Amino acid sequence: MNPWRRAWPAAALLALAAAVLAPRAHWGGVAALALAAAVLALRLRRGRPAGLAWRHAWPVLALLAAIAGAWPWVMAGVVRLANGMRAVLPHDPDAVMAALPFNDPRPWSAWLGGERFLGAWTAIYLAGFLVLPLAALGAALARGRRAAALLAVWSHAGPFLPCLPLFVLWPVSDPWQTQGWFGGAACPWWWQGMHTDLRTFTCPSLHVGVAVAAALAMGRVARARCWRWGWWAWAALVAASTLAVRPHWLVDLPLGALCGWLGHAAGLQLLRRRWLRR
Repeated sequence: MNPWRRAWPAAALLALAAAVLAPRAHWGGVAALALAAAVLALRLRRGRPAGLAWRHAWPVLALLAAIAGAWPWVMAGVVRLANGMRAVLPHDPDAVMAALPFNDPRPWSAWLGGERFLGAWTAIYLAGFLVLPLAALGAALARGRRAAALLAVWSHAGPFLPCLPLFVLWPVSDPWQTQGWFGGAACPWWWQGMHTDLRTFTCPSLHVGVAVAAALAMGRVARARCWRWGWWAWAALVAASTLAVRPHWLVDLPLGALCGWLGHAAGLQLLRRRWLRR
């Protein structure tokens, strides 16, 4: 088969990933995907493994399209269920979280320089949720690694499965909603225009879950130790950013990491039998 035929499925996947990132102004992620496309073309030109055949690419493409299409509807349903749950809980989840020792993110934010380096921490926090798994997808496509591509996309959906019941049963607000934002502002700029009655998606931290799942996924396929450490270093930065910009309580981080591990393990079991065998 002409090796350049493997470029078209990969190009379709990269274009879909860029279409997910661009409306959210994640231009760094778009640039990473463009770099992956350039590396893919260079490797194909040199006759090295790159891209995917259509029979290997369609599961990745279908999974990515399903996540992108279903995400807004799932989020809306969780919000309705969580707001209903808050009305019947005997204790205020926000008060319980605030009473836990060492759980307040404000001392951690001060130690990390959250206000001083707010722009940098905000960029890491916002990029960690989408850019990390899609950058992993680009890296997998550039090297022609089908298993890595599947696991990279799954790392965005997998952690949500164990997080979902906790979002509904224990709907906790972001700490800044009761403590105030930096400088006394009502809310961070990325929250403006969203639902003001949103009181969930905090415990566990889905940002940490996605980062851990992506690091686990790429750690299974990365050959060089430096790359494996690089993915984990990025996951650690994402975890630190959740405290620096104060959208999470401290306990949300280990719970999010646990959900990331559970989601990754579930993904291996679901995908291994048919698509990860070769």
